[in-house]
Amino acid sequence: MKIFIDPGVLGTGLAHFTDEGKFLNWSVYKSKKGTWEERCKFIVDTFRNKLRLFTGARHYEDLPMPRLYCERPTFMESGRGHTSARRGDLVKLCLIAGGLYGVGISALCKWEWIDIAKWKGQLSKENVALRIKNILGKTFPDHATDAVGLGLYHFGRF
Repeated sequence: MKIFIDPGVLGTGLAHFTDEGKFLNWSVYKSKKGTWEERCKFIVDTFRNKLRLFTGARHYEDLPMPRLYCERPTFMESGRGHTSARRGDLVKLCLIAGGLYGVGISALCKWEWIDIAKWKGQLSKENVALRIKNILGKTFPDHATDAVGLGLYHFGRF
């Protein structure tokens, strides 16, 4: 199994694919309550619990561990990117992504970072969603959209 991750301060999206590239399902973890540290902890803890579902029996049954692919937090050279950086959102995003990374590595999963510019370039969220709808015939909520797109990119279908 391959799990694709779109980390976010307001929510983190996951997309699950088979090793052959068949899309299975998606999930989004978000919390609007509490400080950003509490929301970060909620996202990382929820990811840890979800990953346990996929890794628990694999240790005993000699099955391959899931591979994890995550969009690398990146400073965007735009007005919106500068505003986000001034608010500290990039630092928060890096802390969330680092927490997710720690969970994945601790579970003995292989981890790979994928650069935003590499997989979607300058495409807007709307264009990413439209491409995915054309490929899979369905739409996804915020955060899940990029996770699904990341997976489609990985398998050469984006």
